[in-house]
This record gives sequence, structure tokens and C-alpha cells, in this order.
Amino acid sequence: MFFNYIKIAWRNILRKKMFAFINVIGLAVGISTCFVMLLMIDFENGFDRAHVAGDRIYRIYSSFSGAFTGTNRGTVTGAGPYIRDNFTQVEKVTQFFDMGGNKVTIGKPDAEPVIFRDGIKAVVTDSSFFDMFSAYQWIAGDPKTSLDGINQVVLTETTFRKYFGNEVSFADQLGTTITYRDSIATTLTGVVKDIPFRTDFKFTDFISVATAEKFMVRLNDWRGTNSGHQTFIQLKPGTTPSDMTPMLAGLQAKYKETHAENEFQIEYLLQPLSDLHFNPELGIFNSAGDVANKSTLKIFALVALLILSIAAINYINLETAQATRRAKEIGIRKVLGSSRANLVLQFLSESLLLTLVAAALALPLSQFALLFFDDFVSPDMSLNLTDPATIGYLAGLVLAVGLAAGVYPAFVLSKFLPVKALKSQIYTEKGKSISVILRKTLTIFQFTFSQILIACCLLMIWQINFLSDKELGFKKDEIVVVSTPWRESETKKERLLNELSSLPEISAISVHDDPPSSDGWSSDIFKSYNKEGNELIHDVHMKRGRVDYLSFYEIEMIAGRLYLPNDSLKEVVINEKFASDMGCQTPQDAVNQQVSRGDKKYTIVGVVKNFHNRSLHSEIDPMVIVYKEDGGDIALKLDAGGLAEADAVVDKIKAVWEGVYPDHPIRYQFLDELVNNFYESERRTVKLASTATIIAIIISCLGLFGLVSFSTIQRTKEIGIRKVLGASVGSIVTLMSRDFLTLVVIASLVAAPVAYWLGMKWLEDFAYSIEPGVLLFLLTGIVALLIAFSTVAQQAFKAATENPVNALRNE
Repeated sequence: MFFNYIKIAWRNILRKKMFAFINVIGLAVGISTCFVMLLMIDFENGFDRAHVAGDRIYRIYSSFSGAFTGTNRGTVTGAGPYIRDNFTQVEKVTQFFDMGGNKVTIGKPDAEPVIFRDGIKAVVTDSSFFDMFSAYQWIAGDPKTSLDGINQVVLTETTFRKYFGNEVSFADQLGTTITYRDSIATTLTGVVKDIPFRTDFKFTDFISVATAEKFMVRLNDWRGTNSGHQTFIQLKPGTTPSDMTPMLAGLQAKYKETHAENEFQIEYLLQPLSDLHFNPELGIFNSAGDVANKSTLKIFALVALLILSIAAINYINLETAQATRRAKEIGIRKVLGSSRANLVLQFLSESLLLTLVAAALALPLSQFALLFFDDFVSPDMSLNLTDPATIGYLAGLVLAVGLAAGVYPAFVLSKFLPVKALKSQIYTEKGKSISVILRKTLTIFQFTFSQILIACCLLMIWQINFLSDKELGFKKDEIVVVSTPWRESETKKERLLNELSSLPEISAISVHDDPPSSDGWSSDIFKSYNKEGNELIHDVHMKRGRVDYLSFYEIEMIAGRLYLPNDSLKEVVINEKFASDMGCQTPQDAVNQQVSRGDKKYTIVGVVKNFHNRSLHSEIDPMVIVYKEDGGDIALKLDAGGLAEADAVVDKIKAVWEGVYPDHPIRYQFLDELVNNFYESERRTVKLASTATIIAIIISCLGLFGLVSFSTIQRTKEIGIRKVLGASVGSIVTLMSRDFLTLVVIASLVAAPVAYWLGMKWLEDFAYSIEPGVLLFLLTGIVALLIAFSTVAQQAFKAATENPVNALRNE
């Protein structure tokens, strides 16, 4: 019986090839979109889910309020020992200290040492780390003693193979010297397997905590909070995060003892291990890459589900519209004894078979989508059809879509009475009315969703263009910022500057710590006094550079003068925002006033026009610019006429760099690219939204094309009679288009307020943004109408230009 259903279903599909093609294409695109999104969600949700007692592991992070407001994913180094001694509800504690980028030297007998720089993620820790995160399985070395002494290091298996090759044994290399930063010699004491599941703990080298001071880490210290100083705890069974509140208050009080004079407060909070991969405010670890945003994933999942719904709606619309064509088939089947249940199974078989064909086409589309969205998708993510979860998702989609699309048509078509079905009198007026209303409602839903996507996509594109074109208050074009190596001599830097200045293509050079706008910044607490003598507290961003800083970046001075090249004078230049926060009526009022930072006092000698020191997500901050002779960045202003010329100049800069720093790879970036990278996430979102919009429009137009085609077939004789009576082609096209375009207009009215609300929610993330106006929604409606009209008019024009004799010859 089952195979009979399949055989008949296949014959029915072949008999109506055009409608089958429309359904297959729509369902394939919908299934592939939803399938890829399910894979992405499953991938992102799979990070660090398999740790033993992972639901009881928490990271402690710092939250500041008062004069300084913000969060830091790290803690003071003294937090770990304090927790170990005082937190009775904590089962395990571990700390590790991120060492950032490192140079690693492996000595080779009778050969030159081998140097490694890339892919190194070294941390300072002890055996408690492996006790809490037991997914690291030991291959060589003693877990209890391998990190107990000074100058010891444990490697992951992959890192060991990278340093020593695949031919050597782990045990034979124990005792080998591994040198960090040219001078810190350590002994290899252990090797552990890489974590066997998806994880953000991608550390490669584990250096004993007794070596911390050589890496400038002060143990059991309560002064500074560093994002690289991580503290994790594992709660005892039955303990909840709320149970930890009194103990965390004690930790805060201990911090306050050392910082009694501070104008800000600290609060220590718990972050679940499962939240590490998803918290954009805290991030994961230093240099660990971007987090996965749960809200974004939910929005993408909703969009994918709605696209899949549009494809299913096409199937429902086309199947119910064709009810009259299958009326006699249904009547004959019922007369010959077929039950309604058998008919339902027959129609569901057709739906499932069509969905299976669509799923087969969806697989290559899914693979293409993973390649197309490579900037969204992790390189570790792939389409693996041997993975049980992948097979389960695909099978679930086929079953869900096949049933969802087929259930309504199956139950509607199977309820026809045999006598009326054989006479093609399948609808009562009420039944016909309900069917028509349903089809119109579903069509309105399709175009409402499509227009919401069009409006939001246009809004995003306009906002990105606004961000790219907005004046920032400083020059950013044709400037290359080169970062010099840390801990290298100033003599080498001066040599580099001299050789770079000899290049004719470089018109100016500036040395500083940061350009005017960057993805990192330095801030501190400054104090000032208003006219009444009241103390004012300011959280101020700082820029440090030589005396050419302002002129190099063409930052406008509006009052006073530049600071002099002398650190001991303690002169600063501030921006308009800082002057305003101090209560100054004009920028000139701030000149010669004093501000203090800790126990040091500075004299304001100049005020500059406000410029954007961060992305346009944030408002302009109060700022001071101070003199510094030995900044870490060298900015080069290129006298180049275009991209090709700029690339040639960069090649010359690289050649000079190689002569001065042969052991250090050059790190540089064009300033305009650095600024544009602030909005890379938004650009990726626009790319995804644009693709989703195009997909939704295509599927909606396919459905509309199918409905118009069927409507044209039903009205063939009507069109023939109208032409014989003198109707023009234009009047017939208008007649056939009017009903469908009315649905699109209704969809526009429904979509506009929804799109406006969504657009305003998205724009809340920007301190500076465009204002969605009537033009946006007017343009959206016009685009939707043009797309719909081109779809309808094509079929209507074809029907209107047919010879009426062909339509009426059987009358």
C-alpha cells in the first residue's frame, strides 16, 4: 500500500510539472536556509558543554560603578587565594593569567634554534586548572607535580607536534628547554591531549605559576584588575549562585581595603561557563575572537523559519487552488471505496515526496551557503552527512515541512463529497469563500514578511553608508599605522624612523600610543573644580603622542596652544566635551585651569574640537591628550595616488622593517580600514539580511507566479470573450493584476509599522544614526509592487495576447 501511494504521488507530480517545479525550488531554498541555520545554532551552542560538572563552573568577573563605569572579565590576582581560604561553598578554584603574544624558541642539538610566533596562546597557571577542566587528558608527565616548580611548562598534543614534529615520542622530549620572550627558559614537564570537543579554552602552553613574576604578573595582588587574569570556581553540589552573594560581598570588602581612596565601587559577579561563548559585554578571553550573539542567532533562526513558512505557504496555496482539477480523481476514488484516511495519506505522500526531492536539492545549496557566509561561519564548521545530529536535523526538517505543507490541502481535498466532486461542484459558496480568504491571507503574510526584510535591509545599508561617510574630526585616509615590537630598544625605533623618513612617498610621520580612533583605549579618573569650588569626577580617555600629533591628524585646535615637548611640565590638551563637563561656558574658559590625576596635577593649555575616538556606537568621550616621546605606534602619511601605489609604498615599508626588525613580523593597518572595521559586524548582518530578503522575494514571487498561472488557466474563456468584445491587452492585464496587487498594498500597510519598530530597535545600538522616514517605507512599497507586478504582468500579458479562438473553440 505504501509503495502504491508513492508511485501515484510521483505520477501526480510529473503530471503538473510547472507547479511541482515551483514547489520544489521554494521548498529547497527554504529547507537549505533553515538547515544551515540549525547547523550554526547547534555549532555555537556546542562550546564547552561536555566539561565534568560544567553546570557548576563559573567565572568571576568585575563590575565597576561610580566615577568609572564598566565591566572587566578579569579579577585582581589576589582573588584566587582569598576564595580558596574563605569560600566554604566552593569545591574547586583555579586562576590563569593570559600572556598574550609570545615568541617561542626551541633549541635543536647541532642545529639552529627554531622560532615560533603564530598560534601561541600561553597562560600561567597550576595543576588546579587541569583538576577543574579535566577534559585535558595527560599523555606524559605527572599531573600533580608538572606545574609545581619554577620554569616548568606543559604543552597540548597539537602544540608539541608543532614544536617537535610527528616522529618524536612525548616522553623522550620531557626535560627539553623551551624559551619564551628570548630570556625566560622553561623545562617541558608534561603533555596533555587537546580538549576533544568544541571549546573556547584554546590554550597551547601552560607555564607554572611560580614563573609568573618573570611574565610581569604579581601574585596575590589587589591593585590592578586585568582582563587576562581569570578566576574560575566550581560550586559544591546543591549550591546556587545566589548562595554565593554573602561571600562575594566579603571579596568586595577585601578589595575596598586596598582601594579606599577610589571614587568608584567594585562588585564581583558570577558568569556561568555556558555563557562564556555568548556574552558580548565580557567577551571570552583576550584575543579569543568575537563571541556568538544569542539574540542574533535567535533573529536569524526566526528569519529562516519564516522563509521556510513562506515556502510551505506556496505549497498550500497552489494545492488548494488546484482543488477543482483533482475533484474527479477524488470522487472516483471515494466511489471505488477509498476512505478519507486513505486520501489524506495519499496527499501527504505527495507532499513528503516533493519535500524529499527538495531536500536533495537543498544539500548542495546548503554547502554553497556555508561557503558564501564564510565570514559568519567558523572554519571548524562543515556539512557532515555522517554526523547523527546533521542527519537528524535534515530528517526532522523533511518530516516537519512535508507534514506542515501537506496537512491542510490533504484534509480540505479529502472531505469533498463524491457526487459533487464528480460534477466538479466541490465548493459551497461558504467553502469557496473560506478557501479564497485563506489564500489571500497567506499571500499577504508572504509579502508582509518580504517587505519587512526589504525595509530593514535598506535601513541597514543607509546606516552603514552614514557611518562610513560621517566626518570623524580627524584625517584617516592614506595613513598607515605600524605597531613596533614591545620591549625592543628605542635605538632601533629611531633607526626605523630615520629610514622611513627617507622614503619620498611618505610625507609625514607621527609617533604615539594610539591613533585618534582605535579599537582599544586608555582611560583614567581626573578631577576638576567648578566655579563654586565643588570637586567634579571625570572618567577621561587619554591619547599620548609627540607634539606633531594634532597637526598630523589635522585635528582642529579651537583654544589655547599645544603642549610643549617636556614630560615634566605636565601640560595637557583637552577636547570640547571635557571642557563642557568641567562647566566651562566656552573652550577658552578651560585654558590654564588645572585638573588632577591621582596626586599629579596638570595644566590645560589647549582645547581641540571634538573628534570621535571610538566607533559611532558610542558618544564622544571627555579626553586629554598628553605628551609622550616613545609611543608604541608609528603613523605614516602616504603621498600615494591610489591603491596600487599605496601597495607599492607598503612593500617599501616592509623592506625597511625587515632591515631593522628581522625577527619580528610587521603589524600594520590602514587607519581608514581600522575605522571601517568597527562596523564589520553590521556589514555581515547586512549581507545576511540582503540574502534573506532576496530569498524571501524569490519564494514569494514563485508562489505568486503559480497562483497567477492557475488563475489564468481558470479564466481562459473569460479572457477570450473579453477580447472578442473588444477589450484591450492593457485592460486585461490591469484586470488580472488588480486583485494580486491589492494584496501587496495591504501587506505594505501591515509591514511598515513592524519594520519601523524593528529598525528603531536596531538603531538603538548607535549613538549617531539616521532617522527612518516616510521615504524608506514608500520605497519599500514601490519595490514590492514592481516585483509583484512584473511577476503578475508576465502571465497576464501572455494570456491577453493569446488568440481568443483557441480559448473559445470548445464552446
